[in-house]
Amino acid sequence: MNHVLEAPRLCEWFEGDADAGNPDALLLALRIREKVCVDSEMFGKILPHPFSPSRLFASDHLSSIINCLKVTL
Repeated sequence: MNHVLEAPRLCEWFEGDADAGNPDALLLALRIREKVCVDSEMFGKILPHPFSPSRLFASDHLSSIINCLKVTL
């Protein structure tokens, strides 16, 4: 699992995709966090650091990932 977490493009992807609105980046960050229990800044703005469910759904964090939650028609 370490080779996945240390992939240089992965951190760049997480860092940029909160603004870009990529729901796949959000889902992948949540799944990695669930499987490895990593509390890291590697997830950029996608996940709050330190992570907690209440911080994930806090209004200030939701406003930073709003583009990931929008449905494109």
